[in-house]
Amino acid sequence: MSAPHLVLCAALLCWVWGAFGAGRASAASPAPPASGAAAVGGADWAQVIAAVSPAVVSVRMDRPIAFDTDAAGNSYATGFVVDAERGILLTNRHVVGAGPARAEAVFLNNEEVPLQPLYRDPVHDFGFYRFDPAALRYQARVALPLDPAAAKVGLEVRVIGNDAGEKISILSGTIARLDRPAPVYGRGRYNDFNTFYIQAASGTSGGSSGSPVIGPTGAVVALNAGANRSSAASFFLPLDRVVRALGYVQRGERPPRGTWRLTLAQRSWDELRRLGLSAAQEASLRAAHPAANGLLVVDEVLPGAEAEGLLAAGDILVQVEGQPISDYNRWEGILDDHVGQPLEVLALRDGLERRVRVPTGDLHAITPESWVEVGGAVLHPLSYQKALGFSHPVEGLFLADRGYLFEGTDVPAGAVLRAVDGAPVTDLDGLWAALGRLPDRQPFIVRYTLLSDPGRERLAQVWMDRRWSQLRRCVWSQAALGWPCMDAAAPPAALEPAPVTTAPLASPDRRARRALNALVMVEHTLPMGLEGVLGRSFRGAGVVIDAEAGWVLTDRDTVPSSIGDVRVVLAGGAVLPAEVLWLHPTENIAVVRYNPARIQGEPPAALRLSARPLERGDAVLQVGLDRDHQPVVHRARVTELRPWTLAAPSPPVWVPTNFEIIRVDEAISSAGGVLLDRRGRVGALWASFVDRAGADPDSWFAGVPAAELAAVVAQLRAGAESLAVPGLRVEPLPLRGARALGLSDARAAVVAQWPHAAVLSVVRVPSTGPADGLLRAGDVLLDADHAPLSSVSQLDAAAAAGRPIHLRVLRDRAELDLVLQPQRRSALGTVRALSWEGAVLQDIPVEVFDHLGLRPGGVWVAEVTPGSPASRYKLRAGLRVLAVNDQPTADLEGLLRVLPRGQAPVRLQVQELDGRRGVLSLKPAAGGAPAQLWARGATGWALTTLGPL
Repeated sequence: MSAPHLVLCAALLCWVWGAFGAGRASAASPAPPASGAAAVGGADWAQVIAAVSPAVVSVRMDRPIAFDTDAAGNSYATGFVVDAERGILLTNRHVVGAGPARAEAVFLNNEEVPLQPLYRDPVHDFGFYRFDPAALRYQARVALPLDPAAAKVGLEVRVIGNDAGEKISILSGTIARLDRPAPVYGRGRYNDFNTFYIQAASGTSGGSSGSPVIGPTGAVVALNAGANRSSAASFFLPLDRVVRALGYVQRGERPPRGTWRLTLAQRSWDELRRLGLSAAQEASLRAAHPAANGLLVVDEVLPGAEAEGLLAAGDILVQVEGQPISDYNRWEGILDDHVGQPLEVLALRDGLERRVRVPTGDLHAITPESWVEVGGAVLHPLSYQKALGFSHPVEGLFLADRGYLFEGTDVPAGAVLRAVDGAPVTDLDGLWAALGRLPDRQPFIVRYTLLSDPGRERLAQVWMDRRWSQLRRCVWSQAALGWPCMDAAAPPAALEPAPVTTAPLASPDRRARRALNALVMVEHTLPMGLEGVLGRSFRGAGVVIDAEAGWVLTDRDTVPSSIGDVRVVLAGGAVLPAEVLWLHPTENIAVVRYNPARIQGEPPAALRLSARPLERGDAVLQVGLDRDHQPVVHRARVTELRPWTLAAPSPPVWVPTNFEIIRVDEAISSAGGVLLDRRGRVGALWASFVDRAGADPDSWFAGVPAAELAAVVAQLRAGAESLAVPGLRVEPLPLRGARALGLSDARAAVVAQWPHAAVLSVVRVPSTGPADGLLRAGDVLLDADHAPLSSVSQLDAAAAAGRPIHLRVLRDRAELDLVLQPQRRSALGTVRALSWEGAVLQDIPVEVFDHLGLRPGGVWVAEVTPGSPASRYKLRAGLRVLAVNDQPTADLEGLLRVLPRGQAPVRLQVQELDGRRGVLSLKPAAGGAPAQLWARGATGWALTTLGPL
């Protein structure tokens, strides 16, 4: 049976049980059917199910961060009450989770009560939640008894739970095996071991994790844990270790758990003979264990384990402390009773007896119960679970989530950190101290290994982040039954940056040498996805256009948003921090700025823009950089200069509109650059374009004409933070189509002489600008300010002046004279964003209106974090929030005014992209992350913690 077919039964989505009756709260549990032979032989399952169902609950979990083997996300599962007086609920370990989680139980009558994690076993798939019994006001408090000895081959059982997200599913089965090996769910995932499992054909699936396996007497005989996708086989955890742990938990104690950091496997007698067991030894051992099908054999000893060098794979376990061993329960019981003590072990190796004393470690000590969060990345001590999957020592700090800190680096989730900024880190204390010494945005080196390749250390440069998120440390508290966190002190002041030097790139071509000295690589990383941007790390070439101001022109595929961190890589590999300065609202042009004072020696030399537009047939020199910052130089010829249109993407995101591109023959691959004319001046920015209208994004390069670049530079030098644009979307209409709409013969004769023999036709009039109600889709633009309108750039130039544009328009075969007031669009992008209950909200980008024709109003949901309340209650990216508790929210400022404080449920009126409206209810998380506001000011972006709203 292959591992991919085996699945844990917790579902990502599952429906809450419906109401099946309610009763007044009562501490008394209804008696199950009478036990005994009569009940077993002919159980009244309807009576059994009616008696036990009030104790079975739906468990809803929110995991806000990735931790150990758990991913962040929302899921549903099942649990059941085992102690009604103390409010103790039994479920699976993978339901309670290895790390922080918020959970609630939904009882049979749909009453909801909060849950607190009480205990999770470090190895076996069971754990306990606690709830306040007094919070259950209407549902009868029923507890189910545990009877592990009742599990027998041939026993008819019922599994009562949340199977496949269905309401209170009841599945039947018959126990077929009591000694099935623990299922393997995949390398690096949570896996149970050192225990038998019970197998039955009941066909459980997602959502049934933690379901009780009920016998005919109404007692629980096993705990549902997993299933095989390719068959109806279900896997149940025996309850022997569960019963022991429950006793400790009921006394308010943590069950002691011992370990040798090894795995055992039961081998049959014929296998034992192949391992060297003699006939005499077999006879003696069979007599000592008449019911056993075999004995336990050491399967793997972890490096650095207590048993390393004492026991080895293939050793047959015979006795521990003089007690014969043939099953996991007895062996684990001895270890659990002797934590911190050595145990005498008798084992057989190649038929020879070996007596060794093996120290007993503390299993809880190698189970992570704390973590550090920095720049959204989550690090904690490497767990026994993770280490065992890769035969790795239980040492080092495990990167559970890359977060924003490691975005743009090669460090993957699952890496093991060894050193930070030159200081070895072996535990969280060392990591906390090392990170606390680093100023915000300070580069540093991390040394790390991979679990799959521990012998090779790797290096990566990382930039400290204290701007977009907080540095905090969280530790499990048994007293609080939670993970209280501590924020770090303010970071130290930034160091005086050292000057950097450049090393100009060489080329035999004089024009190329000058251009290469002006080309840089621009790296942009985003802490969140504002403005519909997909992805978090971007890289492309840029050109220095003003060396004294440190201005770099690049494309908006490289710098798609105003938020985030920008770095400019100069020739020679020197790196300078930069900032987003300008984002063109309609053209594929972005401008970033670095501090030129930090450059020592020869700085980049700004290139001049050509005043003469490139034309078809012109010879150009393509000069650029590849991804490794190596020069790309290629002679080419302009093949076309034409208007271009990109279809509106879904989900909506910024795309250039009303633009022209320059194409050349035989362009070679690069990360961007420039097209130089014969005099070495920039005729075009060689820019990356992305067409997102299809199923997969289609990327390609083309030239942005120098005239558009010059207009941006002029605006920057004038200090403008906005730009006047036509405020409508147009596309070229071929002459034949224009004549069909009524274009006159005289005008057709003029258009026929233009390079593309096409006119401009209106395809959309956004609802946000002056063109709304003035122009219509299908209008043909003939003249602008009394001159024939032959190109998009001509229309843009007329709008850029900011004065009314006198248009002559062809509509319904008649020519009309209209006056269009250009619309001013911000060149700063989004300047505010709010994080609330796991959702990032912003004022709606005007481009959304452009693409979809929506009316203004509401707040845009930019992204939603998995494992958050926003994700739980279906608040997803692309929705806009129109009202909160019936109070309209016209913009982000309005939303901040009406969001209520506390944990009271919030009613949100939302609208889909297609205009459909609906209502969502969201219950804020108790003790969840506080609301935070990011705002861009004169000195850049700043984070303000607003606290619970």
